[in-house]
Amino acid sequence: KFDPDKWAAAAKNAGMKYVVFTTKHHDGFCMFDSKYTDYKITDKDCPFHTNKKANVTKEVFEAFRNKGLWAGAYFSKPDWNCDYYWDPYFPPLNRNVNYDPLEHPEKWNKYVEFTHNQILELMSDYGKVDILWLDGGWVAKESQDSIKEYWASKVSDTKSGFMKSSIVNQDIRMDQLVEKVRAKQPGIIVVDRAVEGKNQNYLTPENRVPEKELPFPWESCIIAGGGWSWTQNAKYKSSHELVHMLVDIVCKGGNLLLNIAPGPDGAWDDDAYQRLEDIGRWMDINGEAIYSTRAIPPYKEGNICYTNKKNTNTVYAIYTPDEGVSKMPATINIPAFTPADSSNVILLGFDKPLKWQAADKGTIVKIPKTLRTNPPCEYSWVIKFQKENKIGPAEIIKEYLKLPHPEEDMMGEARTVRMDVLRKLKDTPDKSVEAIGIALTKINDRLQRYELAGCLESFFLTERSAEVLCGLLDDEDVLVRCIAVSGLRRMSGRIERRGPQRRINSRYEGGDGMILIFDKDEISQYVHEPKVDGLMPYLIKAAGDSSEDVRIGALYALADTVETEAADRIRESLKDESSRVRFYAACFLTEYDEACGLDQLKANLKRLRNTEPDKNYKDRLDDHYSYYDDIGRLLASFERITRMNMGTVPMNPHLMSDLRKWPEVKKRYKTLLDTWSVWWEAAENTVAKYPL
Repeated sequence: KFDPDKWAAAAKNAGMKYVVFTTKHHDGFCMFDSKYTDYKITDKDCPFHTNKKANVTKEVFEAFRNKGLWAGAYFSKPDWNCDYYWDPYFPPLNRNVNYDPLEHPEKWNKYVEFTHNQILELMSDYGKVDILWLDGGWVAKESQDSIKEYWASKVSDTKSGFMKSSIVNQDIRMDQLVEKVRAKQPGIIVVDRAVEGKNQNYLTPENRVPEKELPFPWESCIIAGGGWSWTQNAKYKSSHELVHMLVDIVCKGGNLLLNIAPGPDGAWDDDAYQRLEDIGRWMDINGEAIYSTRAIPPYKEGNICYTNKKNTNTVYAIYTPDEGVSKMPATINIPAFTPADSSNVILLGFDKPLKWQAADKGTIVKIPKTLRTNPPCEYSWVIKFQKENKIGPAEIIKEYLKLPHPEEDMMGEARTVRMDVLRKLKDTPDKSVEAIGIALTKINDRLQRYELAGCLESFFLTERSAEVLCGLLDDEDVLVRCIAVSGLRRMSGRIERRGPQRRINSRYEGGDGMILIFDKDEISQYVHEPKVDGLMPYLIKAAGDSSEDVRIGALYALADTVETEAADRIRESLKDESSRVRFYAACFLTEYDEACGLDQLKANLKRLRNTEPDKNYKDRLDDHYSYYDDIGRLLASFERITRMNMGTVPMNPHLMSDLRKWPEVKKRYKTLLDTWSVWWEAAENTVAKYPL
């Protein structure tokens, strides 16, 4: 019943961001295919080795990565099965090595080499690994002074002389190991657990939540139910307790690593799935009070926990009622916090502002009567205090320009921080548009210009914003011109478009599972007035741009206007020097019931049928996306002309994979190529059958 995809989906839906999987615990049994031991799940003497998913670590990592989660490897530094750690000649005295490494240096060196080799296997053969979580903190280098101090304290504490534990200098050469690990996995987080120093990148309190905030990065690892490994009839913490525990941890600046133990059959308990589902429902409403937040004094007061959205004036007060309480009180007292007079106060999951008043101590928030008996979620409720932004747009842009903007991190954490700052511009739209227009004339950095132009495209669909975007059609940077066309398309369009076709209602299911409407009269009822008039000349101008990408963007915009003048210009693009532009033009003309670009459609049918993307496109993942999109676009065009349903194009693998992880995308394309044969046959038969 081992189904890591099901695990990953449950974790993703619960709002989790990374997995730490036990690749090897202290007993030494490897859940990965190590070549340095036969004590592993893939060994011929293990019954599971014949299963296609026998390399459990590989399967778990791939499943979670495919859901967008980080992959972390738990690995035990002590190995009680290895003869170089527990030598059979000596009795095991406790959890430590059972011989003196200083008296047997060759044996210890072999164990160090064995440990390094196994960890480097995980770093080399299992894709991107984001966290190396090393347990067994007693396997560490100890100085003579620390050993003397340890034994002195133990001797003073014992009456009989019996020692429950001991300390041994076990130099695993961690600095060397981490250097080798980072050579294979740059940027990896290393947790040399419970060993002070540079290789313990964060602290890991076990099965407990610290009483107060910690001045270091930290993560509590806590059992959800039963034990660290599977236990029969495990009793799980309630969903109420788990949500409150998460809030308690986050308000003190930590992360929660929640342990779930699969059974002997490879399955999770039903209770585990139910708990994650409940947490996910709560996170859907309140996640903004958890993600990208920072601890803020006084952290926790009674049943109120506080978090602060990073780099903002937004504070969240999380009310944690006792278990079994399902109704909200008439008022909630926030003792440690009084917002500014201009602040907005809302309850997450409720779309109207809340009334509040300053008290002698803190703030009293009034809960509407309708909310008290029908709160937006269970377990805990979040009140959001957001101070009205009084900083002008010019100052906001200056703040933005000071932030790091590495090209290689265009979709990462640094970008999230930059976008949080730029969103402040939405509070003053008219002034912000002017400030962006001025900034674009002074800034040379390509990424900054791209993101600022993107604000005009995303935030401000106004006439003034359109004027600035029209001016950007003459910009030297193709990327900026593409953004400008995209914004003008949103402002001039009269019909909504998603993907390669117009999809309006649920009357007809076709294409890639979405909706096609063929009848012009039926389409007309969904046409709306454009947000900005008079942009047709600029779209026509963009259709003649020197960049192929800009011209294609202009064709999108022209088609979305649903105007005869636009169709005339699209028809001219059938003569474009770019075969790709000609193809797009032919597809868009079918939306006007025109098949005058049929030769282009037939040519692209042949091109796509004979293309193996894994060979011809492997250097550019963007081309893979285009390949898929072209198929959907072609299918929609033939369906519009023939009024026939040709079937469904399989799910775009980019929707299920991290675009930066080529092996997973490549694997999905290989699978998808086999599923398209039915559609290809239908398309080719249609072309042959109809004298279009």
